[in-house]
Amino acid sequence: MPRKTGCKPTGRPLPGRSLAASSNSIGAKVYPAAWPESGSEKRRLPGKHSVDAANRVESEWFETFEALARTPGQGHKRTDLTAEAVLFFPVYSYLVVYRPEKRPLEVVAIIHGAGDVRRVLKERGGSQ
Repeated sequence: MPRKTGCKPTGRPLPGRSLAASSNSIGAKVYPAAWPESGSEKRRLPGKHSVDAANRVESEWFETFEALARTPGQGHKRTDLTAEAVLFFPVYSYLVVYRPEKRPLEVVAIIHGAGDVRRVLKERGGSQ
């Protein structure tokens, strides 16, 4: 049975919709600019020859969003990268950057760890 996530088949959330984490009011909002291919950061998911791997990574992101929404506060602060009240949570080679105090939980960015994390955060509004 497919999960009800309010997402298009590509795994991207519909604009203005929240990702439902469970049957209660817990959820996570993933902004369109949060996705890795947004802004100047190029998508670093495996290429067309690794569609299964890309699907696994995206599936893991959604499972992580749900887990963070159920138990916010997971992850760590990076005061060397941003003064914002965000936490960083690793998923494979990516960092999920989110605001744990917001309801629904807000995912600010999904950034490849090999990228310029500080610059990407600044471009996406997750840094001062």
